[in-house]
Amino acid sequence: MTHEPAAQVDEHIVAAVERLILGGVAITARALDGDVEDLTFSQWRVLIVLGEQEAASHVRGVGERVGVSAPSASRLLRRLEDRGFIELHRDRQDRRFMRVHLTTAGHAVRNQVVERRQVLIREALAASDGRLPSDLSDALGAIGEALIRRA
Repeated sequence: MTHEPAAQVDEHIVAAVERLILGGVAITARALDGDVEDLTFSQWRVLIVLGEQEAASHVRGVGERVGVSAPSASRLLRRLEDRGFIELHRDRQDRRFMRVHLTTAGHAVRNQVVERRQVLIREALAASDGRLPSDLSDALGAIGEALIRRA
């Protein structure tokens, strides 16, 4: 993966976004510790990626989005399939490729963790005692979109 040279960015913004990401990972880890037993962060990432799309995805594309090699993606997906969270099937147009999609159970687990994470986020924000700027939503949305495009 090649990276273009970064444009000049205020280092305070970089540090603030880094803190935001660290907090997001910590909140996600706490949400995963809830009612979902033994769901790893990588498995969670697969559920998120698959839940973003309506159509089934190619296994290779899921691996790329999660940031793992094709063999690692296959092992990861097989574990999720064994748990009933995803289904794998041959691509109808090209039988050499496997496609993957969330099952009803996979959607339920994904939604459960997202809801738990949102509760934790609300609790954290409520504990900020009004110290958050009122115009924060647009800025955070733009930062989130920039990060997702590069993920």
